[in-house]
Amino acid sequence: MAGLVRVNGQTYEFMGHPTQDDIGTKLQAKQVSLKVTPTQSIFTFNAGPIALAVNFFTPIDPTDLKRLSLPASYISVSAWSLDSDTHEVEVYLDISAEWTSGDSNEEVVWEMIEVIGSNTILNADMRLKNQKPFQETDQFEAQWGTVKFFTDTTVTHEINACPTMRSHFVKNGKLDNTIDQKFRKINDNWPGVGYARTMTASPLKDRAPSVAYYGVAHVRRPAIEYTDSQLNQLWEDYFNGDANKMVYYVYEDREDALKRANALDDRVVADAKRVGGDSYVKIVSAALRQAYGAIELMGTVSKPWMMLKEISSNGN
Repeated sequence: MAGLVRVNGQTYEFMGHPTQDDIGTKLQAKQVSLKVTPTQSIFTFNAGPIALAVNFFTPIDPTDLKRLSLPASYISVSAWSLDSDTHEVEVYLDISAEWTSGDSNEEVVWEMIEVIGSNTILNADMRLKNQKPFQETDQFEAQWGTVKFFTDTTVTHEINACPTMRSHFVKNGKLDNTIDQKFRKINDNWPGVGYARTMTASPLKDRAPSVAYYGVAHVRRPAIEYTDSQLNQLWEDYFNGDANKMVYYVYEDREDALKRANALDDRVVADAKRVGGDSYVKIVSAALRQAYGAIELMGTVSKPWMMLKEISSNGN
């Protein structure tokens, strides 16, 4: 994933390394802090006259199997002014087709659709053309499934070569709303999905930071082979197998998800501090998402299964 922010016509890199290509800028935002909680990693950057907070958060609710079954995480971006002025800020995020496989010689296909409910979200799908269920690369990356990258419709969007999209953003502060129709290998000019939006960065004394949300998910069907059965991910039973309905639910739940994440953070931190002090809080904060990320819920609502990630050293 790559991130750029454009302020007063100057574009700064804040995530990934998009400026390694000739995209029209070499400026880098300065990371000033990192806060890690049990459910969130919050990076804060300074970019010229504004500050940017980028929050990667994975809601965890052990009491709610529906939400726990969702194979998705959030990214939120908020911006505020560091001086007395209000600034118009453009923010860009992309993912490359490398999210679909660790083998860059694989061919990928993609599409962009609107998912319509009481609101509308924009969702991009990328997947291998030739799906290989239950196969993985030598780095244990699944060779089947679909990556879904989604946000609201206030963005401009593009599916194109990553360096091309980034150049468009640096030059114009927006994307072209076009879809490259040339499906190809991952390493053939590195196709990806990009979103760009305009935000307002005001002094904190004047108003709360403006916030934008994104989601990323990975769905596989079938998801796992167990003895002589093939099982689907549990979320499918809640959403009748419709992955677009699932990500719509995820996006609409974003603000409540953050509230639940904050509440769980407070509870886990308090418990960990009581048991082992501040050092133990740091260990638990780094471990909780790893622990829950190692499990996956399968089956049906009436017969759910919890599968644990393989943890031995020889792949069996």
